[in-house]
Amino acid sequence: MEDKIKLFRVLNNITHVFISYSGRLYKNEPNNFTGFFIMFWKNGEKRWEYLIENGVNNGCAVSWWSDGKIQAIDNYKDGKRHGKSMEWNTLGELMNDRLYINGEIVWG
Repeated sequence: MEDKIKLFRVLNNITHVFISYSGRLYKNEPNNFTGFFIMFWKNGEKRWEYLIENGVNNGCAVSWWSDGKIQAIDNYKDGKRHGKSMEWNTLGELMNDRLYINGEIVWG
């Protein structure tokens, strides 16, 4: 595996982190970026984390509320939701539990 390259960017007081495994970094979240995208709330808590392959979401994407509680877990394939998707409210109660296939809800 090539060395990881990290880019930290602050936009509107939110820290964005790009971790590239392709050995390249791109400006403005370009179409062919491969690596992890991580965003933080102003208070330092993680806000988003997901894998990008050639500019599209692939794999597990997780988001958190500003207090650190999980907000959602989604799975992606070729940029479309594919697999289990769950969402919680700010109290930690499960609000949605769905299954997607190629971006279409099949249950939930």
